[in-house]
Amino acid sequence: MHHAGVFQLAKHNSFEVQALLYKCRPRQRWSGGLSVKCAKAFAVQVEKGTVMTTRHERGSTGKSALNGKPFSNGQKTMGTAWVMVRAGYLMKVTTPDFAVLANTKKKYSKIYIGLKNQRLLGKLKGICGGGPKLFKARNSAAEYPCKRCVKGVGYFGAICPCREWFVKSPSKQLFTHAVSMPRWRRMGKLKVSKAKMRAAYSRCMSSLKKAPFAKLALKHRVLKNAVLRAASNCAVDRMAGVRGRKPHLNRRLVKRQICRVAKMLVRRANPDATLCRVIRQCGKNSPKCK
Repeated sequence: MHHAGVFQLAKHNSFEVQALLYKCRPRQRWSGGLSVKCAKAFAVQVEKGTVMTTRHERGSTGKSALNGKPFSNGQKTMGTAWVMVRAGYLMKVTTPDFAVLANTKKKYSKIYIGLKNQRLLGKLKGICGGGPKLFKARNSAAEYPCKRCVKGVGYFGAICPCREWFVKSPSKQLFTHAVSMPRWRRMGKLKVSKAKMRAAYSRCMSSLKKAPFAKLALKHRVLKNAVLRAASNCAVDRMAGVRGRKPHLNRRLVKRQICRVAKMLVRRANPDATLCRVIRQCGKNSPKCK
């Protein structure tokens, strides 16, 4: 997504996750003439009237709150939900159906939404909900949760307006301060060579496949998508001229992300063998893996 505002990431009954996006970078060669937007804050409603929020603050690590009141450290049980906050920027929320981990320490904030109840797969609303209907991109047969996506550009390999998941009404926004509807800009003509993008993607994927953790992750349905997204991110970075200080830094970041997702996905009642092998490749153990 490359538009500012509040967007719905996932929703099921009273449980809901929203993200606040803002302009974090000027337009890039791969952004279709649009400035780049990043997530600044996340809100998780565990039940009606109970909302956890965390946001990035310039010059500090981050700030978390429960129903608008500061909650920088500690843990709390709220009905069937359990919440943990560390140092103000790391927030974890678990319910019988979901596991959410948000990190707002840095300018480019991250969130992971794990689905514990597999029966809800394909039934959730929101950008990350994997809802009952997906839409073909404007220039490809690839499918996305938003209409009129353009594949081959953007930080994650596509740019989507996602108007259908924009939370326009202040009364439906979970954040303390309401966000007004931004000026919606149309994407300009893309200046990206598809051939160069494919070549960059191929080089990035070849590099990832050399890592044992990535080979294992490609065998798992959910983790495979994480590896493919990482290859797309790497390709876009190459096209934009981004270079790390060391070649292995990117793979280290990918490994951290995949390890985190694997630990969130594994279930104690029926631990997936591939997930457990990935966790062991991460040099960690999980009490859920027998």
